[in-house]
Amino acid sequence: MDLPTKKVTIEKVRSMKSLIGFPDWLFEPGKLEEYYEGVKTDPKIFLENRINLLELRFNNKIKNFRKQDESGWGTNPTDVSAFYTREDNTINAFNTHVFYLRALNYGALGNILGHELTHGFDNEGRKYDKDGKLYSSFYVPEVGEYLNGNLTLSENIADNGGLKSSLRAYWKERENVEKLLGLPVFNGDQLFFLSYVNSMCSIKYLNYNKKDVHSPLHLRVKGNLQNMPEFARAWKCPLNSTMNPLPHIRCILF
Repeated sequence: MDLPTKKVTIEKVRSMKSLIGFPDWLFEPGKLEEYYEGVKTDPKIFLENRINLLELRFNNKIKNFRKQDESGWGTNPTDVSAFYTREDNTINAFNTHVFYLRALNYGALGNILGHELTHGFDNEGRKYDKDGKLYSSFYVPEVGEYLNGNLTLSENIADNGGLKSSLRAYWKERENVEKLLGLPVFNGDQLFFLSYVNSMCSIKYLNYNKKDVHSPLHLRVKGNLQNMPEFARAWKCPLNSTMNPLPHIRCILF
């Protein structure tokens, strides 16, 4: 980045709002009941329940059209997800997995938050207030094709920046965790990466959707870690091996 771009980027990061957990009003007596007022549910009629909830959501959108949401929360209070909102420059996140050890916390939840933050500066987010290798070299045997690097570029950039940000944040609060777990073979950095990989384990992408902007999870992990010399150092991967490619092959955003 040139100096003017760096200045704008820093200003954007400093003004970014973090909405983590729940909106404050959720715990005010009667507010949740008020939010879902008029919605009828029955455990025997799933489709009707779904329609009623969708009707509530659209009615609220119409009612609040052109109104500024002072709380900044643009989601339902029951949503379990994490995402970046370009228009509002906010990170919204909810995660039920809270670990005691910082290495595990930063490796899993920290990566998610860093991923969403980086979306503010990806190929789309940068337009609102780029560089990275494409993942087109990864083959998906389920569909007999290579990944579409252009389609998944935004998510790949966010993956790359997110894990790096989380690792740096962990380093600032690094602690000796080996004795706490009774696992002397793993140091803090290794636990960080183990936590990250574990948080990305899923069977969701067994049926790969070629139109999905996200790469299959196992390839997201592989591609992301290949770009991190910190991972290669932590696990002592031989130079020029699969997980420790030569420096000129890596994509390092910052």
